[in-house]
Amino acid sequence: MKTIIYSYLILLVFLLGGEASAQSEKKDIMKVSYISNSLSPNILSLLKEQIPSPNEYQDAVNRILKYKFFYSLYINTKTHESVYKIDSIHVEKKVMPIGNIEFVYTDHSGIMTGKETIMNSTQLFSGDIKAMEWIITDQTKEINGYICKNATIKNHTDISVWFTPEIPINRGPGYFQGLLGLVLEGSDFFGNVTISAFEYLDDNNFFSELVAKYSEESKGKAITIKEVLASKANIFNTIRNKSK
Repeated sequence: MKTIIYSYLILLVFLLGGEASAQSEKKDIMKVSYISNSLSPNILSLLKEQIPSPNEYQDAVNRILKYKFFYSLYINTKTHESVYKIDSIHVEKKVMPIGNIEFVYTDHSGIMTGKETIMNSTQLFSGDIKAMEWIITDQTKEINGYICKNATIKNHTDISVWFTPEIPINRGPGYFQGLLGLVLEGSDFFGNVTISAFEYLDDNNFFSELVAKYSEESKGKAITIKEVLASKANIFNTIRNKSK
């Protein structure tokens, strides 16, 4: 009798799992939620140089951690369009982030256009995700149950991401795109971002509205991704030199 019950439970779990998988396959829109803060490795190193007291350093780190940006990445798995947008900001007193991404819209051909604010200056940027010069390293780690690989951008080792081939979608937060899997974590000169959840949606109309909104906001004079990275590198070097 126990064997029959046990076999039935295994069959039930298998059927439920198959049904859930089928449900996700029927839904075209993947939604990935991310949380971002300003504690990039660069910022942490500057804080250590500027704040010799361990207690004051930890207090500064804790306050910066409380200033959070909440983002959503919507991906149409059929048309290959995606929209990454800011949802909300949790502000912390006496903390002023250097900048943040407002949105990034990527069309079906892989051309991404985004808007970013750096040092109170807002700029559109654009580029082809296939032209991103990612260098995949030998490092691996597990994030939320997924085996991830590490990659950096050529000539910009300050930029590091973790992507998983187990979710073969070449998208991620911001301009962290063009890899052989979804980016779950990443950091650049001034920020750090990590996945908090993902799900499948069947609201194609909502996605169409997002595409219409952000493709319209993408119009205008834009600089290249390389120019964005060069600008960030210059800003960081200026901040670091002034702090010495």
